[in-house]
Amino acid sequence: MLQPAPNAYAVTTRLLALLTLLLRGTQRARWRQEWQAELAALPTRRTRACFTFRVLLSTPHLSLTLRRPVCQEPRR
Repeated sequence: MLQPAPNAYAVTTRLLALLTLLLRGTQRARWRQEWQAELAALPTRRTRACFTFRVLLSTPHLSLTLRRPVCQEPRR
């Protein structure tokens, strides 16, 4: 019989830490803290896995969005 991991968040926490490498260095710690806090608040293994999967899919887009220069004037 398989035994559950001593830390139920071990795999998802490591995956989130790896995903932060796609972000700029100045923003990594902030996003990692936010994601880990959200992960800790989720009650079941399934919801934690779904959350991690959503982050996995959205991190490349987030990275590109954060790297764009900020426009000072609104587009017309």
